[in-house]
Amino acid sequence: MKARNIFHLVIGIVSIWACRPQYEQPTYIGQLLEMDTIHIRYQELPSPLQSQVRAMLFDPIETPFRPFEKWERMVSKTNEGSYVDHIPEFVDTEIIDLPDKDILAPYTAIWYRKKVKFKNTNILHINPDDGARIYYQGGWIDPLHDNIYSLPASADSTWLVLRVMNQAMHGGLRHAKIAKEEDFAMYFEQLNQRSIRKNIWQHYISIDSPGEKDLQQLEKSFAENTTPDTAMAYFRSNTFFTIPPYALLFDSTLKIAWQLNNSDTLELHYRTSDNNKIITSKTLFNKSLQYVELPLTEAHDGLTCWLQHKDHYTDTFRIANILADTLTIGCWGDSQGGWDTFRKIVGIQLEDNVQFSIGLGDLVSNGSSEEQYQYFTRSLTKGTQVLPTLIVPGNHDYDGVFHNFNPTHLRRYTLEEQGYKSFNIKDYYFLAIDFNEFFPLSIPEESEQFQWMYNQINSKAWQNAKIRFLMLHQPPYSQGWPGYHGAPMVKALVDSLAEKYRIDFVLAGHTHDYERLSKQYGNHTTHFVISGTGGGNIEPSELSEYPVMDTVIKSHLYTQIKLIDQQVLLKAIQPNGDVVDKLIINIHE
Repeated sequence: MKARNIFHLVIGIVSIWACRPQYEQPTYIGQLLEMDTIHIRYQELPSPLQSQVRAMLFDPIETPFRPFEKWERMVSKTNEGSYVDHIPEFVDTEIIDLPDKDILAPYTAIWYRKKVKFKNTNILHINPDDGARIYYQGGWIDPLHDNIYSLPASADSTWLVLRVMNQAMHGGLRHAKIAKEEDFAMYFEQLNQRSIRKNIWQHYISIDSPGEKDLQQLEKSFAENTTPDTAMAYFRSNTFFTIPPYALLFDSTLKIAWQLNNSDTLELHYRTSDNNKIITSKTLFNKSLQYVELPLTEAHDGLTCWLQHKDHYTDTFRIANILADTLTIGCWGDSQGGWDTFRKIVGIQLEDNVQFSIGLGDLVSNGSSEEQYQYFTRSLTKGTQVLPTLIVPGNHDYDGVFHNFNPTHLRRYTLEEQGYKSFNIKDYYFLAIDFNEFFPLSIPEESEQFQWMYNQINSKAWQNAKIRFLMLHQPPYSQGWPGYHGAPMVKALVDSLAEKYRIDFVLAGHTHDYERLSKQYGNHTTHFVISGTGGGNIEPSELSEYPVMDTVIKSHLYTQIKLIDQQVLLKAIQPNGDVVDKLIINIHE
């Protein structure tokens, strides 16, 4: 069983290609497929075929996993770093059942162990908050796939040890389940067959007007005695987006990315509003993603883009003028699986003519799930508008990857090699740092990131900026999460830098609410804004006793920042467009 094959399911029903060749006026190929379209197409099927589709795509598949209970737990008493080379002595332990998710152990390793003896190879599936490393038969073992481990047979009893790393307040082992390897192999084959048939169904509904022959092929595909791979061949000629185009911001470039259901290559064409020349950009590849890189200077007055597939063209889509004299920015964090809400927040930003947005971490609720990043990236496009986004990672974006601290899915779908970055536009300086790169939460002074950050804040560009923004996930100050006051290691760093390096704004997420605080550091004022309500569950109504923030609002919203020279117009805007907080701030040097 190949590790790379495990749980690679076909994800989502998204976009359709209706191909009509034309060039001068690009015509419609891709449109987001709304749920009512799926419903209508399903209702058009003959009743027996509806039953087959439902059974083969949506009915639960019996899982081979069984609970793996009774663990001995120990909360670490030492400040362990990212890696340890030995298992500590277990002291002050207790026997617990799972889920063990409410233990209060901020920025701490939580150790679990269990004496096991396997006659045959078993498959272990765990859900650790925020991530884990596994020790078995004398050494650390890497996962086969997201939080899935192979445990070979053991002649004698041996310790199975889990080191769960908690980067927030509460953490622990949410579940551990075990299955025999042969049972898991059969289960995986069922999942694989389902994924193929899901792809067949996607192809069928992507046809503009399916005829009798298409219906017969679909029926054949869902017959019990038909090999899905064979049936799939009929529909493979129909190409469509699995992720429609989305845009990411970097220091001097804009990257536009998309994903197809097959290996076809698209070319991106674009023009600016003051330039009738059509420009074709070279297509690059990042595994399953295709993308192009455009210099920001090309986007000085907005972009009109379209994609070419052979002799077919998509409708145009628009990217706003990022370099306008007045800059309007949208900030949000913690979209975290609340995709319906997040799509509304993206939509209201586009209606409000936001030129780019800042995602303040916890883009997803489980960073080890590639599917969740696909949902996230799909949400950054609405109709014919694309919202360029500057990404800051959060602790959940690192979930499940603490065996090697390489958040594969985050890196793939954000097209970046690291979580820290700078973005300097029209003399406004945005600096993103990533405390989640290390465990426990920190940016060690000897690290490459710290030296990079130090160089940035000592640069002439930072010193001469009209307004300086520091962006991170965990806030240094927060009142809206009961019992939480902000991350102490973030507070220590910000407090040490705020006055000397004239930090004007600190933008954060993590706490699922909206908060702001203006704090004086000597002769300098720093404004703290938390905008962590991009889709995740809202915090309870209670507040922590301290710090006392100027404003706390517990509602899904985004924070709009409008920059006019050295004046900031700050608004908190709900998905329905209601403004629930606003403030005008003048930055004086």
